[in-house]
Amino acid sequence: MQICSVRFPRRVWPALAVLVAVLVPGAPACSSSERGSAMAAQRATAESYYACLADAGLPARIEETDNGGTRVDWPQEGYDILAIIPLPDPELYRTQSPAVYWIPGRSGDFEDENGTFERFMTEHQLAMDYGLEIDGVDHSATLAACHRQFPYQDPYAESDPAEELRGKQLLADSTNAWIACARDNGLPNLADVSPGKADNWLTSPTAIVPLSTTPDALRAILQACPNFDAEQAGKMEQSGFDAVAFRPDPAIQVDDANGEEEAARYAELTAILNEATDQFYTDQMQNGDPILP
Repeated sequence: MQICSVRFPRRVWPALAVLVAVLVPGAPACSSSERGSAMAAQRATAESYYACLADAGLPARIEETDNGGTRVDWPQEGYDILAIIPLPDPELYRTQSPAVYWIPGRSGDFEDENGTFERFMTEHQLAMDYGLEIDGVDHSATLAACHRQFPYQDPYAESDPAEELRGKQLLADSTNAWIACARDNGLPNLADVSPGKADNWLTSPTAIVPLSTTPDALRAILQACPNFDAEQAGKMEQSGFDAVAFRPDPAIQVDDANGEEEAARYAELTAILNEATDQFYTDQMQNGDPILP
């Protein structure tokens, strides 16, 4: 199936998908007949997926998108929803993150004061498994059954190869600049990254922070080598992505974890990496501003 745009869910873990959505706005790369056929197939799968969720009593919603596709989403108000759909290949987890929805639409707990989001991610992200909680009730088995039977794909899911390679080169340049700084501030063995190939952003040039890094060391490195430009993000929110000279933030992830002890360290280091980004977008949500277009 060929679809001619790029879009990612509103809330992802970590924030790399936000970066990708900005870098690759999605230029059409297929004919009108191919596009029509692809959208018809995508619509049929989306409608079946939605019906499966709705028949199970889950509050999914379905809507038409501005590019002619059909999107299955979750309500933004009235429920506390956590959902994760795993990547199709475990090898992809080294450089890519699955789609994650975090919608505290009932409690308004954007700060995750109760640790619900962190617990959910530890359970499902590290297990590379489906996860769905609605108001504290586990519906993971239902989500897995529906998605496996009807493998829904977001209608903004295919990138133009030339645009993707351009974006990956920009991302590699930004990430390598961060790596050079990190080498001088406590991570001397980090290797440079390369742009890679066009594969619909299944992989991306990403710096991998060793699990042996201590939280204090990582905070010191991020103080010297910031991984999020809040000023630039604010300008983009106010003026639109085309109104500024966009410089991608570096892509950074923590290395793979094995076992409970490493899983706890992975979660702690990942939270530190995402602090600045999460705080910015939490503030945007609390102010009523959109997270993504």
